[in-house]
Amino acid sequence: MKQTFTVALREYVFNVKRKEFIIATVGIPLLFLGFAAVGMIPALIMASSVSRQQNIGYVDLSGTLPHTLKEIDAFDEKGVGGRSGPTPVKRQYRFMPFATKEKGLEAYAAKKIQALYVLKHDYLKTGKVEAYGGKGVAQGGSRPALNKLIVQSLLKNRADESTTRRIIDPTDVQRFVQGKSGKWQPEGITGELKRFFLPYIFGMLMMVMIFISSSYLLHGIVEEKENRVIEIILSSVTPSELLNGKLIGLCAVGVTQMAVWVGVGLMPMAMGAGPVAIFMQSLEIPAFAFIACFIYFVLGFLLFAALMAGLGVLGNSWKESQQWASVASFIAVIPIMFIPLIGEAPNGLASRILSYIPFTAPITMMMRISLGEYKAIDLVASILLLALAIWLVQRLAAKLFRLGLLLYGKRPSVMEVVRWLRQT
Repeated sequence: MKQTFTVALREYVFNVKRKEFIIATVGIPLLFLGFAAVGMIPALIMASSVSRQQNIGYVDLSGTLPHTLKEIDAFDEKGVGGRSGPTPVKRQYRFMPFATKEKGLEAYAAKKIQALYVLKHDYLKTGKVEAYGGKGVAQGGSRPALNKLIVQSLLKNRADESTTRRIIDPTDVQRFVQGKSGKWQPEGITGELKRFFLPYIFGMLMMVMIFISSSYLLHGIVEEKENRVIEIILSSVTPSELLNGKLIGLCAVGVTQMAVWVGVGLMPMAMGAGPVAIFMQSLEIPAFAFIACFIYFVLGFLLFAALMAGLGVLGNSWKESQQWASVASFIAVIPIMFIPLIGEAPNGLASRILSYIPFTAPITMMMRISLGEYKAIDLVASILLLALAIWLVQRLAAKLFRLGLLLYGKRPSVMEVVRWLRQT
């Protein structure tokens, strides 16, 4: 046991001083913040480039709109592009009539209007409208405003104001979701975003953390084996003590890294001010999610690191070891493919099945816990199954580790590996 903790301490001190560890610990949070900032730039540019008030010209050859119409103001309360967004914009469109299409195009060329719509003679039969202007003008926010204007004109003196309003905008749906307490609450735009954002962030955090720490273990073993340092080390410790010491030490490295990342993530909420803090507080991340991060990281790391160590040690080079370890990597990313499904139905059949499979449980359960929607039995069962899988995988990994440490020059086949495990 003493030798195991000696190895663990050495692995911890060595790896936290590595340049790669420092860059990953500091750089990845900055990278996520950078992606968030870059993602906001297009929306900010679009919002600033589109004026709150736009002049829209139209030519009515069908007689649908009143001939006495001069200039009329119409409002579109949708976001850029005519769609509801996280920050809907109440934009004003001033519609200006023109006698002919040529006069309207002249006004467009002179930049007096931003778009021109032409209602053809047979508009009432076909509904065809010609749109002239910049790219996307037919799908832009002025189109819904034009539709409202036409409907108002068609229903004038035929329906009262309330009926006209409901014909223009039949529904204003607000979604209610049932919380763990059984109480129904309005979800809103933040709730819809939460169902994708939280599973993605927590799932990616768990996957990146597990594989960064596991790669340290794999790289260290391969390097020591290639340099024949492993032969000297094995004169002082047993293969089992070496493997367990590396697992404990690198698990502590991962916990340290995660603590820094979680701390950086909680800083905006602790400050309690600014748009980022308001947004994160609106997501209502369960407090247990941060505790679960550490629980499932430790379990996930011990499982995948042991598997990678057992398979990776069979290679004679870093490239060969990566090929063996890629099996574990492929299995672990499966929950990432199911993010939309898990976000929409955290307690659905697929989500629960993935929670019971040890190799997919850490990432899947973190996604579900981040949403605050999981069953207690799934939590307990996933932890127990993970613990059982860790015990089994570590026993097999220890056998492979013991056989593969001094294996040089020959890459064993899958059948040879199976035969070794049977013989030991």
